[in-house]
Amino acid sequence: MVDHASAIDFSIPYNVHYDFDANLRETPHDRSAMERGVAWLARQILNVSSDLHASARLKGMHGVYSRILGQLENAEESLKDAVALSQSVLDARLLYINELRLAHVYQWRGQFEQSTPM
Repeated sequence: MVDHASAIDFSIPYNVHYDFDANLRETPHDRSAMERGVAWLARQILNVSSDLHASARLKGMHGVYSRILGQLENAEESLKDAVALSQSVLDARLLYINELRLAHVYQWRGQFEQSTPM
């Protein structure tokens, strides 16, 4: 998907599709492809470091797919950064999305006292 507000293409060139398991947790169709997608997102984040809005979007995406892969520390770090960047660019919609994504990480960890208020 190309964002019309930016020249950056946010399409991930790897299979990052997923299904839901019996516990309603996402499971990747192709784990190794999703891992390559996460690595690709990490490189894109470095390439757009001067564009805070793009960085917030990419870090949010990186956090989501890291969580799906069970890399909860990486997910939390990316999503905390995404939340902070969303606040700094004053994008309420992006802030809401990234806070919700961070709440999912806390839920996966069983940290409901942190996730519920979010």
